[in-house]
Amino acid sequence: MTRAVWRVVRAPAGSTANPMPNNELTMSVFADLQGEYVFELEVEDEQGGLGRCTTTLTTLTGDGLRIEMVWNANAMDDSSDVDLHLKRAPQARWFNSGDTGDDCYYINCKVCSGGGEAACRAEIAEYNADPNRDPPPQVMWTAPLNEDDPRLDLDDVQGLGPENINILRPSDGTFRLGVHYYDDDGFGASTVTINVFCGGQLARAFTPTVLQPTGNSGGETTEFWEVADIVWSNETCEVQPLGTPECPRICNARQARREGCSPGTTRGAPCR
Repeated sequence: MTRAVWRVVRAPAGSTANPMPNNELTMSVFADLQGEYVFELEVEDEQGGLGRCTTTLTTLTGDGLRIEMVWNANAMDDSSDVDLHLKRAPQARWFNSGDTGDDCYYINCKVCSGGGEAACRAEIAEYNADPNRDPPPQVMWTAPLNEDDPRLDLDDVQGLGPENINILRPSDGTFRLGVHYYDDDGFGASTVTINVFCGGQLARAFTPTVLQPTGNSGGETTEFWEVADIVWSNETCEVQPLGTPECPRICNARQARREGCSPGTTRGAPCR
């Protein structure tokens, strides 16, 4: 053998998983979304003969509630920053950070301590490799800090995503899901896709929704999308959208922070 190359044949939409290294017989991969991955290995010998085979990897979450967000899937030169948010209750406050804050997002909820996205993926991979070690929850919604509290695994600030929020064993209640277009970084409008999994099964896939570049660095004019309420009861969930594909509930960050986006409106205009 003189050459070996791994390729991604198929992956969940929006995944940025790649074989590492891609030029050896043995590789590893960080599977960042739930679903099916197909990888092809091609080898070449000294006479130019080629051999190929494929292998399939199917990933499942062990978390009761898992929310996945990707944006601008397969786009080139995307460095936009979109943030996933989850509130402990509909009447709670967006951007209420801190160790016991109402809102789980990048400030107070990410598992990784720093070092960039590659270091974060390596840190999470260490948890995944140990069957006796789960990634720790980050925000204490009910004392003590344990399996019914949320964690944000990836805080992607360089485009595409994903960002994922997980709760291993949610307590009964209603959570509110939101998305903040923190900074377009020159990319322009971003198209956001969200999947909600309950008990490992897809409970709701949201139609790709476009957020406009109305500001930067999380300023008050940046757009905020209130996506849905997730009602968790007796280890099952119901996902209740807060708007429609034609009229998503979108407002600016200032309004979201103060009182939330107004029902029946999008960007200040009534839905028809």
